[in-house]
Amino acid sequence: MPLEVDYVANARSLGCEAVAAGDAEQLAAALRAARASSRATVVVCRVDPDAATPPSGAFWDLGVPRVSTDPRTERLTAEHLERAAAQRVY
Repeated sequence: MPLEVDYVANARSLGCEAVAAGDAEQLAAALRAARASSRATVVVCRVDPDAATPPSGAFWDLGVPRVSTDPRTERLTAEHLERAAAQRVY
């Protein structure tokens, strides 16, 4: 049986503002409030871990810079992109 974590309570216990968003409307409101706040804010959104994310043109690919005139950086970028192209989608 998986352990349920109360992320809102956890974030608040660390001094953050926190809110749970259950739908797109609540998410939009939570993001507006977070941007207006001067405090760190955690927005908790439950997701289906088995669902594929919709295409967004973005991916959490934190590789090396893609714009550089440094030869080493250019080489590392090329190697990173080559490895990324070989990754398979789950």
